Amino acid sequence: MLIWTHTRTVFLLLFCSAWATTALLAQLDGSELNGTQILRPTAEDSSELRLQRLEKLREKDTIIENKVVLELSQTRFRTLARHWWGMPTETDRKVMAKGRYSRYEKPLGADEMYEQEPAVYVQSTQINSKQNLVVWGWHPAWAGDKFHNYNFGLLTHAAFYAYKLNPFTGGYEDFEAIDQFKNGDFVKTAHKDSCKAMLTLSCHRGERSEIFFTSAKVVQRNLIDSLISVLNYAGGDGVEINFEELPIEYKNDFQDFVRELSFALREENPNFTIAMSLPLRDPEKVYDLGFLQNWVDVFIVSAYNFHLRPTGVSKVPLTPLLKPEAKWKRSYMSYSENISLDSVLRTSSAIKSLDLLHTDSYKKQLLDTLNMYILRAGITNLEYNTYDLGTVLGIIRATQDLRDNPYLRRALKATACRAELAKYYAARNPINMFLFEPEQDTIQIHEFDLFSGLEGIISESDSLEESLEETIDRYVQEIGAKHSTSLVLGLPYHGAVWALEGDKGVSFEGYMAYSEIRNLARANRLKVRYDKMHNSMIGVLVDTLGNPLKEIYFDNSTSLGLKMDLALEKKMGGVAVWALSYDHGYTELWRTLEEKFAAREIWNTKLERIERYKVAKSNKIHYTIALSRPEKLIQNLKQ
Repeated sequence: MLIWTHTRTVFLLLFCSAWATTALLAQLDGSELNGTQILRPTAEDSSELRLQRLEKLREKDTIIENKVVLELSQTRFRTLARHWWGMPTETDRKVMAKGRYSRYEKPLGADEMYEQEPAVYVQSTQINSKQNLVVWGWHPAWAGDKFHNYNFGLLTHAAFYAYKLNPFTGGYEDFEAIDQFKNGDFVKTAHKDSCKAMLTLSCHRGERSEIFFTSAKVVQRNLIDSLISVLNYAGGDGVEINFEELPIEYKNDFQDFVRELSFALREENPNFTIAMSLPLRDPEKVYDLGFLQNWVDVFIVSAYNFHLRPTGVSKVPLTPLLKPEAKWKRSYMSYSENISLDSVLRTSSAIKSLDLLHTDSYKKQLLDTLNMYILRAGITNLEYNTYDLGTVLGIIRATQDLRDNPYLRRALKATACRAELAKYYAARNPINMFLFEPEQDTIQIHEFDLFSGLEGIISESDSLEESLEETIDRYVQEIGAKHSTSLVLGLPYHGAVWALEGDKGVSFEGYMAYSEIRNLARANRLKVRYDKMHNSMIGVLVDTLGNPLKEIYFDNSTSLGLKMDLALEKKMGGVAVWALSYDHGYTELWRTLEEKFAAREIWNTKLERIERYKVAKSNKIHYTIALSRPEKLIQNLKQ
């Protein structure tokens, strides 16, 4: 048996050797080369014919080789270009697409956010319906009926983000969203407060625009007819055109489409409003404002994409408002709101003032109760007199057992007060002047959970610094100073979330709504810093042991208010916010809108008096913003 096994092995080796020798000889005499079967020269074939065949094979092999070399060269060039010039890789492109388009989807933690109780803000002032200002807000279709909690009295336009374009047909892709707009209460609810109900037409990604503009003209006609039909059925007031990554090759097609859409809408209803979203950067001038302003009423500058740079998604503020002098100044952070006495005593901030919002009898009863708990704790007054309120609150604040007493906390929580709290921070790069003390910045924080979680001030610059002010100036210059009121500044109600990965760096995770960020701060899971250089907030999400997990770049009512001020100082037409439902359960952002647009005071040079920000179209050009500095106001008076 063993002899038979060895014999079979020898035969197999001889067979393989013979097969390999035959294949080698075939390649040597040209019968098979580079996978191509060549007829073996017969005796009748001349040596000249055989040489011609071999030459053709060599030519074919050279062409293949050149293709391989070219492909390798291109690959090496792309690699070097990405390394030296920052061209995005495929992974970078995916992250950029996520950063660009995931903000149109549900934010992180949206389901939990909408489970909490809503909060409806009731303002004390109204926006004049005749004023030539725009306060715009988007309502995403997936937010459902959360618009019932909106204060439409503080808005001039509310856009229902629903019409996602089908580029092959001109119809819409989300039938449920369009049905909500047509048959829901959104339009009626907005109209009750004299707010225009708009419909957003969206077409994102360059390939979708290419399909739309290379299709037959009937597709564009179908889209226009569909928009008119939906608006008439729902009673809407106009369309917002939201095309992103529009290729330069289709600039003229896009302009022709906007003109045709404007003609058709105005012919159907001359009161229809036409708005358009503009990209943060437009180096190729795809959006020709000189032409488009003849057909569009409102241009919304998407100023919440500064983290989306040409080279990828960067861990920077979404809407930076640069203040280079911030690093030289001290910071005075203050909080002055109505709050419970328990919250005041549990914060580490300095208490500048405190006023109980109760009757004198309640105050006396509270003082007696607090003195009783202090005596029970073994803290005695040697003079046998009851402590005054200031001393009592100081003792409770300094004694942890008293602070944590559940019965005492119940009384403190039931006591409302008006408190002014403060935190002081030194300048990061102080300049020691001989003649005077360095100036300080006073920053008012309206959210108590963000103020109490505030751990410091930062003022660091970026090598690729961009500023909101430069972006506004660029668009104002392009459209012309006389038409700057056609521009509206788009601001974010969301933050960008970055996962911290230790030595591996960071990775972009998506977006989180303002409401969910506030929930994390309220649960003491967010350590907050204020970025004075960019006027933005940075929150560090920690686990139960205090280890950092994520970083969140976002705006609060303070930073958003400064950017709204800038829009008005630049004589823009107003602001727009994405998205209204992102502050579900909180009212600070609504109050900011009221302070900046409904209750703001201006100096009217035509009437020569200070009045509320109710500017009619007839005297729109006759006003200047009254600043807080009196010398500026005096200068305006002299003019």
